[in-house]
Order: sequence, then structure tokens, then C-alpha cells
Amino acid sequence: MNRLVFTIALPVMLFRNVYQADFAAIFDLRFIFWILASIFLCFTFIWVVGEIYLRKQPHLIGAFVQGAFRCNYAIVGLTLADNILGDTNTGLGALAAAFVVTSYNVGSVVVLTVKDPDKGKINLSLIKDMTIGVCKNPSVIGIALGVLVGVFEIPLPIIAQEGVNYIAALCSPIALLAIGASIRVQAIMQCLKPALVASAFKIIISPLIFVTVSVWLGFRYENLVVLFVMFANPTAIMSYVMAARMNGDTTLTSAIILITTVCSVFTMTVGVYVLRTLALI
Repeated sequence: MNRLVFTIALPVMLFRNVYQADFAAIFDLRFIFWILASIFLCFTFIWVVGEIYLRKQPHLIGAFVQGAFRCNYAIVGLTLADNILGDTNTGLGALAAAFVVTSYNVGSVVVLTVKDPDKGKINLSLIKDMTIGVCKNPSVIGIALGVLVGVFEIPLPIIAQEGVNYIAALCSPIALLAIGASIRVQAIMQCLKPALVASAFKIIISPLIFVTVSVWLGFRYENLVVLFVMFANPTAIMSYVMAARMNGDTTLTSAIILITTVCSVFTMTVGVYVLRTLALI
């Protein structure tokens, strides 16, 4: 199931989400720049924290960083943004998906490649292997093809579009089955502390920091909604698939997914309430 999602279903889903975006309509370069910059800053910050916090458990760093950094934007984020915005939704969240999803996937591939326990310490050979690994990663290839088709407006036949939709629809259900089948409560309890710390960063600390900075920078309404769901969302289900296929710790990853998914129901509700009360969204 992991192999099916990682090599086929997930890349096809990412391809679909990206190629459907109307790139010509993206004009707010300041907003796009802040999306990319904030994701990079969040990724770097969490990686530094992970290196310090898990210095005695280096095999957990890759899963810790990915779990505390990568959100479920394409599936949960866009749906939530649509519900928050209602009739005021102009589709900005969908347009931003190409940049958000690409950044999260590349970041995940980088940290899981660098922290692969089979590769040892960072050296020139590892950097070369990491670069090749990123370029050959099915998710990155799917996004690149989606950008190519979208930018050059290459038409897809109806039969191809239907095929893409059917394959993409397999992604989340199979990934959920794989997570459920792999859950071992006793094993999760052994990594509960790092899972709780990573979850706190994912749904509490990161949103507080980066949404606050976004408000300070002047982002409001639809822009702020996109940024909020980007940082406050639970950890992406696909993090488990990525970890399973790239030698990451799947037990820690599944624990983070479970904790953030359950707790985000409350943290995101509070976040939306506060932003609406302050008339920011």
C-alpha cells in the first residue's frame, strides 16, 4: 500500500492539484514570497530544534521534523479555507497550493534523505545523493509535470483527466489504511514524548509565531486564512507514506498524525474564533 501511494497515487494527486491551478491569475508576488519564506523559516527552525532536542535519538530527527513541519494542506487545508471564506472565496488557496505543496514535499524529501540512518554523516557524497534523491522523488516529479502542463496550458483529453482523478482518489483512503494497519499502541507510547513535542510545534507554536508575523506584515482576510490553515493544519497523512518509503521512523510519524489530527479540532476552532473576533478574517 505504501509503495502504491508513494509511487503512483500521491504523485498523480499532486500533479492534478498543480496543473488545475490558474497560474496566470497569480499576481500577488508579495504573498507568494511570504508563503515560501515562512515555510522555509518554519522548516529551518523546527530542524534546528529537532537536532538539539533529539541529539541522543538522531534516528528520530527526520520523522520529527517532517511531522512538526508538513501540513495536510491539499486535502484538509483547502476544504477548511473554503468553509471559512464562504462566498468571499476567490480561489486564492487553490492557486497557492502549487507553491505550498511543492515546498512541503521538497522539504520532507530533503530532511528524510539527509537524516536517513543508512547514509551516515553529511558529506559531499551525501549532498550529491540527496540532490539526486530529490530529483527522482515521485512527488517532486508529479509537481514538476503539473507545473509544466499548467504553465504551458497543455490540454489533457477527457479520458486522461478522468484517469488522473480516479488514481488521485486512491491516495488518502489507501494511506489511511496503511497508517491504521501499522499502529501499535505500545510502540507509540515509547515515542510519546517526542510525538507530543512535535505536535505542539505543528498545531500551536508554529501557527502562533507565523500567523502573528503575517498579521504584523499586513496580511488580512483571504490571504490570512490561507496562511492560518497552512500552519495550523494537522500533519499530512502522506507524511507516513513518505517516511515509510524513505527510512524514516513510521511509529513516530503515525503518532504525530494521530495527535495533531485529534487536537487540531480544538486548536483550529480557537484560532478561527480569535481571528474572527479581531476582524482579521
